[in-house]
Amino acid sequence: MEFFNNAFLGKTKFRYWLLMFLLLFIFAEVLGSIPFITVIAIQAIRGVDFHYSATNPMDLTGFGISPNFGILIALMPFVLGFLAFVIFMKPVHRRPFKTLLTGATRFRWNRFLWAALMWLVLLSVYSLVAHFSGVEQFRWNFNPNGFLWLILIALFIIPLQTGFEELLFRGYLMQGFARLTLSRWAPLIITTLIFGSLHYSNPEVKQYGAWMVMPQYLWFGLFFGICTIMDDGLELAWGAHAINNIFGTLFVTQEASAIPTQALFSITKYNPAFDIWALVAISLIFIWLAAKKYKWPNFSILFRRIHLPLSDYNENEIIAEPEYQPAKSIHK
Repeated sequence: MEFFNNAFLGKTKFRYWLLMFLLLFIFAEVLGSIPFITVIAIQAIRGVDFHYSATNPMDLTGFGISPNFGILIALMPFVLGFLAFVIFMKPVHRRPFKTLLTGATRFRWNRFLWAALMWLVLLSVYSLVAHFSGVEQFRWNFNPNGFLWLILIALFIIPLQTGFEELLFRGYLMQGFARLTLSRWAPLIITTLIFGSLHYSNPEVKQYGAWMVMPQYLWFGLFFGICTIMDDGLELAWGAHAINNIFGTLFVTQEASAIPTQALFSITKYNPAFDIWALVAISLIFIWLAAKKYKWPNFSILFRRIHLPLSDYNENEIIAEPEYQPAKSIHK
């Protein structure tokens, strides 16, 4: 299990983590807001009558912006945050970017694609059961105008948006808390709580109530975290997360969705209580299938301490990517 040992590589003092967070803030929040500010300024000069959506801040159609372009602008902070990790991980921490992604020698695309396909199947089955059982109802909502652009956004931008979240929560923060606590369960719980709390302002929470919706986000954080720890990398979590958001962008949406799109179907009758139990069920099925397919270790590893690597790197040494070898660990 090398993924957490990667946190001990390169420059690891607190000031380097602080510098990385500063760079992420500049790219995601400062530079990421420039497209939105620019477009709003142009629309104001043109004399567009603004109608801000208090119920869904991600809905930019009230600013005279087309739905697809609005989604693109809204997702720019995530895209730039992803690029910040790619650009600055090695200069700041003196360890390769891939050490933030996986404990393997290279990113395992076969796992990423398997997770995406399996989660797509499980989501589809869940949606069909929800519809035909009458628990939820779907209405055909297809609008050919701009749907091709929506497909391109879903396939090329959504993976970067979810990739940034996985890099930040299940990668950077989980590794950081693992280094700090020398445990696996503590980073899992901490990042789950942070991930869930940052979704508190989503419109679904306001529409259906925190007690009905927040458990979904908390469970997602726990589910993705377990996949990361047990599989020693982000591949499964990122693949499932990406297809989950792509599914919500292209196939099924609702009025209070965090990313309002012109998807193929719109939910006219939504049952958040059923949603959370269905989510738990298909997540457990996913975990069971992944554990069998990839021969995961015993789940007791979630509660084992992390032992310091046998070898350590000089913090002033630059690790060249071709020469990089992950540190070895001792397990009782």
